[in-house]
Amino acid sequence: MLRKKYIKERCIACYAISAIFILSYLLITSRNNFENELFLIDFFQKNSWAAIILSAMVAITAAYVTIRTNRQLAREKNALDFEQKYKENPKITEHMRLLGSTFKIKNSLEIKEMSSKKYEECSEEEKKFWEASAYVLNEWERAANAVNHDIYDEHLLYKAYGTSVLKLYMNLSEYIAARQKDSVRYYINFLMLVAKWQIRRGRENRCNEAIIRKITIEKNKLKLALDEMSNELELK
Repeated sequence: MLRKKYIKERCIACYAISAIFILSYLLITSRNNFENELFLIDFFQKNSWAAIILSAMVAITAAYVTIRTNRQLAREKNALDFEQKYKENPKITEHMRLLGSTFKIKNSLEIKEMSSKKYEECSEEEKKFWEASAYVLNEWERAANAVNHDIYDEHLLYKAYGTSVLKLYMNLSEYIAARQKDSVRYYINFLMLVAKWQIRRGRENRCNEAIIRKITIEKNKLKLALDEMSNELELK
C-alpha cells in the first residue's frame, strides 16, 4: 500500500515538473512578444507539439481531479455507512455493554488471566468475554483493513471513534497478545490503525497543551494589566 502511494506521488511530481518546464519554455521563447496579443496563437501554430502536450495535460488534470474527488466521496460514503451499521448492530451494543461491565469489575491481571486461557478451559462468564472481544475486534479488523486500503475515510472514522478504538485497544491488548501467540497475523490491520491513531492523538495532545499554555500566558498578562489599572485608579 505504501509503495503504491509512493509511486503515485512520484508520478504527480513528474507531471508537475513537466508542466513547469513547458510553461517556462513558453515564457522564455515568447518573452519578446508579450506586446503582441496573439503571440501564444503564433507560438502554438509554429510548435504544434506544445499544443498537443498542453491539451493532454489539461485533460489529464481534469480527469485526475474528477477521479480523486469521486474516490474521496466514495470513501466518505463507505465510512458513514459503516458508522451507521455499527451503531445499529444489536450484537455490537450487547457485546460492548458486556465488555464495559467486565472492565469495571475486573482488573488488568484478571483480564490477562482470562485472555491467556484456551476457550475450552474458560467458564461460561469467560466464554462470553471471549466471544464479545472476538466479535468487536473482528468488526474493527475489517474496518481497519478497509481504511488501510483507502476504502473508508480514515478522518471521519477517527473523529467518530478515535477515543473508543484507542480505549478498546488499551483494555483488550492482553487478549490480542494472547491471540497473536497462535498467529501474529491476528488483528494486524487493527493494530496498524491503532498505531496511526496513537501518533495522531499524541500530536493533538501536544498541540492542545501548547494552546493551553498560550492561553494561560495571555490570561496572566491580562490579569496583570487589570491589576495595574486597578492600582492606578486607587491612587487617583
